[in-house]
Order: sequence, then structure tokens, then C-alpha cells
Amino acid sequence: MSSGIEVCWRSYSSSKSSPRLVLRATRNCWLAVRASVLGLLVSYHILRICIVLK
Repeated sequence: MSSGIEVCWRSYSSSKSSPRLVLRATRNCWLAVRASVLGLLVSYHILRICIVLK
């Protein structure tokens, strides 16, 4: 579990009372997931380029 998803889960569980906070936590969750996926894609492409150049 990455730290971003951990943080968003904590804010999600603490914001059950207010719908606006739930919405914000959901958006933060989505941003954290998207950032980690993008990071994985970028490192995968860098790895492939390195293998091709060798």
C-alpha cells in the first residue's frame, strides 16, 4: 500500500459524517491511485528503454 492510498483511506474513514468531506476524500483517493499508476507506467517504460538500448 502506498502512502497516498493510506492517507486517503484514513481521511475517508474519518469523514463518514460529512458528505462534502467524503467527496473530497474520494477525489484525493482517485488522485493518489492515478499518481501511483502513472509512476508505475513511467518506471516500466524507462526500464524497457534501458533494455532496448543495451
